[in-house]
Amino acid sequence: MSRREARKLKNEQEIIDTAILPFINHRADKTTIANIINRSSFARGTFYNYFKDQSEIWDKIIQDLIVKLNNRAFKKHLSLQPFIFLSTIHF
Repeated sequence: MSRREARKLKNEQEIIDTAILPFINHRADKTTIANIINRSSFARGTFYNYFKDQSEIWDKIIQDLIVKLNNRAFKKHLSLQPFIFLSTIHF
């Protein structure tokens, strides 16, 4: 992976990590892009380089959560059928 690709992944993850608290505090449907960028070190334009709107970042957070749950279930040798189904849903 190039430095540029690594930096892009790092920036995207930082935006995602920053967005979680505003979603908790304001609810997903009430969170604004301003709520997210005010907590980050990124400008509004940088946010739009990674996500088109707040619903797209919310979808990414949920998808990442499903992947983490699926991985945890796999590690604990649980039945994967419900988790596999959930990870195939496109939000």
